[in-house]
Amino acid sequence: MISIECDECAKTYKVKPEMAGKRAKCKCGASIQIPAGPKKKKRLVSTPPKRKKPKAKPEADPWDEDTFADDDFGDDYGDDYDDDFDEPPRRSRNSPKTGGRSKKKGKKKRKGGGTSAPMKIAGLVFLGVAVLGLLLGLLVPAVGAITAGGIIIVCAALSFAGSLRCMIAAFQEDIMCGVMWFFVPFYSLYYIVTRFSELQEYILMWFGGVIGILICVGYFQVLQAI
Repeated sequence: MISIECDECAKTYKVKPEMAGKRAKCKCGASIQIPAGPKKKKRLVSTPPKRKKPKAKPEADPWDEDTFADDDFGDDYGDDYDDDFDEPPRRSRNSPKTGGRSKKKGKKKRKGGGTSAPMKIAGLVFLGVAVLGLLLGLLVPAVGAITAGGIIIVCAALSFAGSLRCMIAAFQEDIMCGVMWFFVPFYSLYYIVTRFSELQEYILMWFGGVIGILICVGYFQVLQAI
């Protein structure tokens, strides 16, 4: 409650705090100014202080503080580094060589084509028919003669194709190899022996055809004896 006093009759009154700042009328007729009550102090809510994040410690310098303290960073160090950069970069082992051809010529690698499956099947069928015809020719000489003649033609073509392919391989490797194939005695034999792993398929065609022809020639001798 707020206590007020009339200035005219000196009578005191008590009024509610809600009347603070307003005017009231005394019984004597005088007007009384009700003083404003004490302001309420705002209650301060204490907030906890924000914790500061600890500063990250600087990484320790791997070098001691006094490592370079007495060193002289003069032009001498720059000269040493320049000498290092003057060296030409090393060429890796797998990097392709540039420039002219190398003087040493190695054997050229050729990818073996290999006999395809249809060719193998056709060869087996021909071999089976040839053997059957030769055996039947022992009973019927006419059939044997026709079969042997056909085998000779096929074997001759097979042998020619194999020898031709070996000769082409010699020219592909080096022009001098091809020339020596024709003009140097027994060089062709040396060539196919040293390149047997690469030309195995064509060498077998070549000599297989020759062997087939010899067998058929002997077969004709057997038919004449019968």
